[in-house]
Parts: sequence; structure tokens; C-alpha cells
Amino acid sequence: MPPESNRRADQATAAAVLVALLAGLASLTLALGVLDGIPHVADGISYSLQGKIFAAGKLKLAPPPWPAAFGVENIILQPGLWCSMYPPGWPLMLSIGWLVGSTVWITPLLLAVAIVGAFRLGVLLFDHRTGLLAAALLGVSPFALFMSAGFMAHTPTLALLTWCAVFWARAHQTNSRRAGLASGLLAAAAFSTRPLTATAMLIPVVLIYGLSALSSTERRAKVSRLAGWAIVGSAGPLIGLLLIQHHTFGSAFTAGYSIYAPELRPFALPAGLGEAGELVSRRFLWFVGQLGGSVWGLPWGDLTLPLIGILAPLAPAWRRQDRRADLFLTVSAASLVVVYSFYYYRDVTHGGPRFAFEALVPMALLAARGLTLLYDQLVASPLPRLWRSVVATLGLAVLLVLPLSTRLPLLVDYHFSWYHGQSGELLRRIDAAGVGPRAVVLLGGDRAAFGSILLENALDPFAGDRIYLRDLPAVRPQLIAQADRPEVWLVRLELQPLPGVNPYTDRAVLTGFQSWRLDTAEPAATSGN
Repeated sequence: MPPESNRRADQATAAAVLVALLAGLASLTLALGVLDGIPHVADGISYSLQGKIFAAGKLKLAPPPWPAAFGVENIILQPGLWCSMYPPGWPLMLSIGWLVGSTVWITPLLLAVAIVGAFRLGVLLFDHRTGLLAAALLGVSPFALFMSAGFMAHTPTLALLTWCAVFWARAHQTNSRRAGLASGLLAAAAFSTRPLTATAMLIPVVLIYGLSALSSTERRAKVSRLAGWAIVGSAGPLIGLLLIQHHTFGSAFTAGYSIYAPELRPFALPAGLGEAGELVSRRFLWFVGQLGGSVWGLPWGDLTLPLIGILAPLAPAWRRQDRRADLFLTVSAASLVVVYSFYYYRDVTHGGPRFAFEALVPMALLAARGLTLLYDQLVASPLPRLWRSVVATLGLAVLLVLPLSTRLPLLVDYHFSWYHGQSGELLRRIDAAGVGPRAVVLLGGDRAAFGSILLENALDPFAGDRIYLRDLPAVRPQLIAQADRPEVWLVRLELQPLPGVNPYTDRAVLTGFQSWRLDTAEPAATSGN
């Protein structure tokens, strides 16, 4: 590579790393300043509890006395078993945070890792300018920033799958054994984090790649060699997953989902053409519509630029280019949406359709392809050079500033409420009421509020310091006797639902907070909103 090309490549790499760091810091700021550094969605609470369990060197816990006082959605709480229902990949990463005293920084860091991965993938598949544009587009996505401010498993999976693709592309181009092994390892780690998402995005691409190898004996040998390395690399995480499931649930092939909700049938396969049409018209198009307005919040639709990238073969200048990379990106993103169109559940979380979140890197790369096509057309236009530079600079500035100046403030306002019934304000109000460090706190009122506060308990709640329990009036004396603490407090919360984007209530405002000390005759009661 000539010195000038080396210099430009180094500049693009430095710019991509800077974008990643800024995006990670922005996401961390949202996590601390808007979300109070706590998990809000039930999934995140469940993942966090399992991470805390792993950090203690355990796979599961024995249920505490009076388990109903600790019940939280998506957490298995049965005789002999207290743990998350989710796969262990993400909780294992969270356990690092529990060991060092903070978990809030992990998802913002993984967003930065995913952005650098998007850049590297763009360089390997296309060129440095496409990679840098993709990194910038991912870094200014309000959906990516807010999802990475939470505690769900989507950002970790995004990072794992992106770097899996990076190493696979490198292995394909260089025949590197290490890259092939790393690709398999990351694919298996993604499967151990979000199995359905990893399967939906990887299997179609692998099939297309395998079919493309049938054209020659040499290509078949190369694909077989790369696949062998990837399979060897995947062995460690997959064996680890099976061992954890065996020791947790009694069988290597039993997942937490089947323990938590054995009656659940996650997929609704169409019974006929009419039902298939309903799935396409309502579910698939719902995902498309949500992605069209939530990734960047552009007034002309967020799918416009990726579509330009997909339709680029129609441009005369691009007709002779190898389009396999574009095909792989398109198929991986589309496959994810199609698979989850048959899933039993869908909603909008942290600003977008959560089950399509991992499509953001393919979308950013395809959008970058669309932008480079438009730029090439602009360069070829008869406009004076100065005007071309002005148009390109203003256009790029608008694309990068609009999401942060329009869509992001809306999401900040949406999340500032008691998002999914959770807020750091609850703990602050409890402390302000004068609750002591060795007290037992019975939390009543709105049931949704007892979620992330569960994580404030010790893993053996009755052996720790302050204890937080759901208030169960029918057995309140027994709970108080079990806790055996010098202070007993009853706290009641009232939340008023606010209009939201989901059929269920995902945001609320605090309308009442009351606290009583039950172990003294003094009238220690406070109220307010």
C-alpha cells in the first residue's frame, strides 16, 4: 500500500476509534444520567441477578424463605432453584462488573467495540470510507445509544456477531487459521447469549456461502477448511453452555425458558395462506415500519439509505462489482426480521424494536454503501468542485446531526419517566426517609416497582444488610419475624401510567410515596410526589 494510502487508512482508523469512544461515553452518560445506572426492563434485571450469582462462584441459588416476597418477572423461583431464565453468555460478562463493583459501563463499552467492528468489517468487505461511514452511522443511532445504556443482551450480541463477521471475512481473505478459530468462538459465544438471534443471522449467510463454494473444487476445499477451523473454535463456548445447563437445570439440553414457562410455544407458524398473509402484513411490516423510524429518526425514513445500498447494482458504475458482501448483509438483516415475525412477542424497547436490534450493523454498512454511491454520483456531476464539496459536507452533517438533535431528545424525555416501573428515585427516597442500613423494607403499592431493587439484596437476602421485600399483607408478621431486624419499614408507591408506544405500560410518573416505620409507635410517615 502506498504511503499516502497508509496515511489515509491510519486516519480513518483513528477517526473510527474516536467515534466509538464518543458513542460509548454518550451511552454511559445516558445510562447514569437518565436511567440511574440500573436495569429497567425485566430482562435486564434477570440478566443482572444471574451475573451477580456467577460473580459469587455459583450457577444458581436456593430460594429464600417466603419466595413470593422476592418474585420478579423472567427469574426462575422454584423449589431448589433461583436463577435467570436466560442463557449464560451475557450474565458471564456482567459478572466481571459485579466483581469490580459496577456493571453500568459494560454495555456502553461493548457498543464502542461493535462500532470499531463495524468499521473493520466495512474495510474488509469494501473500503475505509465505507467502514468509517458505517461506524459513524452506528455511533449516532439513538436506538443504539439507548439500548446500550441498558442491561439487555442485544448490545453484547451485536458486538459478538459483528466481530464474528470480521474474523470470518479475514479468514476468507487470508486463509488465517486464527481468524477462522476466532470466528467460530465468537459465533458460539453469540449463540450462548441470544441463541435465536445468532441462528437467524448466521445460518442463512453460512448456507449462501456454502452454496457459492460448489462452483469449483478449489473453493470447496477452502470453505471446508475455514468451516473446520470455525467448528473447532466454537467448541469451547458450546461445551460451556451445555455444562452450565446440565449443572443448573439437570440436563445439558434443557434451557431456562422451558423451566420458567414450560407451556410457552414461542413460534406461531401459519396454518394456511390466510394466516401467512396476516403474519406478513402485520408482523413483518410492523418490524419494517419500526426500523424505518427508530434507527436514526430521519424525516425521509431510515430505510432509504440501506435500500440505496441494496439497489446499487442498478447504477452503471457499480454493475461490475462483486455484490456478495451486500447480499450477505442484506440476508442477515432480513433473516433476523423474518424469523422474529413468527415469534410470539414483539415490542419497542429503549427506542426501537428490540428483536431487530442486531440488524443495525448490516443496516449501517448498507447505508454507508448507499452514501458512497450518492457521493460518487455527485463527484461525477457537472457541478463545480466547490459546490460538490459543500453539498457533500452539508449532507453528511445533516445525517449525523439530525438523529442526535431530534430523535435522541425525544427518547431522553421518554426514558426520564419511571421507565418500565423502575427508577433510582425509589432508593433515594427510601434513604431520605431515614431508613437504616440494617432495616427490612416492605415495598407495596404498584407491583411493577419491585424490580431492580431486588439487586440491592444480598444473594442470601436475610443474611445481608438492608432487606427489600414485596409487602405481602397476609404474611407480613412472618416476614418481619424472618427478617429479625431492628427497623421495619413499610413503603408504598403509586405510579400513574403515561401514554406509550407499547400495548402494556412502559412508562409512568410517581404520584405518591409513603413510608411508615412499623417497629415504633412514633408516627414516622412521609408522603409526596
